[in-house]
Amino acid sequence: MGVLESGRLADIIVLKRDPLADIRVLQGGGELAWVIKDGKVVRLGAGAQESGPLAFNMT
Repeated sequence: MGVLESGRLADIIVLKRDPLADIRVLQGGGELAWVIKDGKVVRLGAGAQESGPLAFNMT
């Protein structure tokens, strides 16, 4: 829980499908589009590495 706000770090998952329509999209990780931990994109898949900080303009 928290706020998405400029200058703050966040842990976020972005899904390919709507979990409100079908909660099963949260099972197994197959529907993950992005994982953002501490403001950095975590690469998904074999040989994955984290990228640098991610910033959004939320105006």
